[in-house]
Amino acid sequence: MKHGWNSLKNYLHIHEKVLDQYSKFMQFPKTYVIEKVTDNYYSLVCTGIHFNTVRGQVIRVDISKDVDIDATIKKRPQARTARYSYCASKPGSDGWCIIRYDSPHADAEKKGVPAHHKHHHRHDFRSGRKSIKIFDCDDWPHVSEFLSEVYNTL
Repeated sequence: MKHGWNSLKNYLHIHEKVLDQYSKFMQFPKTYVIEKVTDNYYSLVCTGIHFNTVRGQVIRVDISKDVDIDATIKKRPQARTARYSYCASKPGSDGWCIIRYDSPHADAEKKGVPAHHKHHHRHDFRSGRKSIKIFDCDDWPHVSEFLSEVYNTL
């Protein structure tokens, strides 16, 4: 399972390691703000990452994750992503995401929004044209895959 349980320590370490791998392309290196909301719920947020892509464009990346924690094993609590949003945008574009990955929205069934999905605006925000790609429940990208896509394609 791609997005299964992992030790909390390893889960957090992997996320910081991925950001560190991309820090050489960042204008100002960033780390996650990790908030322990409850004993079984964490929030990981890293916003305002500005980095240069392989094509020389400056792209802003915002990452937000809600993390479920299973603390029944006191010495080795487990973690997995419950909800996420990854957004790549042009700095100064008033939040218009070029590429955005999302977990299911709270009102997904009511609005008919797919479960795990990707929005791709293809740089044409005024027309509203975009493509939406739907993912199986365990096929959405890790942060490393998202950052690689942004770095290599935009």
